[in-house]
Amino acid sequence: MSEPVVLLDIDTRGVATVTINRPEVNNAYNSEMIQAMIDGVTHCASNDAVRIIVIKGNGRHFQAGADLKWLKEISKLSPEENLAVSLSTASAIRGLTEIMKPTVALIHGGCFGGGTGIAAACDIVIASEDALFS
Repeated sequence: MSEPVVLLDIDTRGVATVTINRPEVNNAYNSEMIQAMIDGVTHCASNDAVRIIVIKGNGRHFQAGADLKWLKEISKLSPEENLAVSLSTASAIRGLTEIMKPTVALIHGGCFGGGTGIAAACDIVIASEDALFS
């Protein structure tokens, strides 16, 4: 069984770490990752033990934007289905901006496209010296 595309760990201090876990595609997002981010942030929002949420990427890059293979697949969807995909993506970012707990993005390596949206939606962004934004 493969690992989840988003990992969630809550330590005893109340620090929730949400790790984007698709390193084989530089953490590019697809429908599964979007839903897992929504689920993870929603869980943190409703969990009174969570005091702060840290978002990071597993592997060489924080997040590489949309998965190109996935974009090709969804290009075949109907306009209504594509609207649903877009609304889901917007919901993931909106969840980060609306949550009433502090959010911190830890950026390393590449942060492209949707990754910059994740970073912009967080309250605090900490970037390593090797971070590259586009």
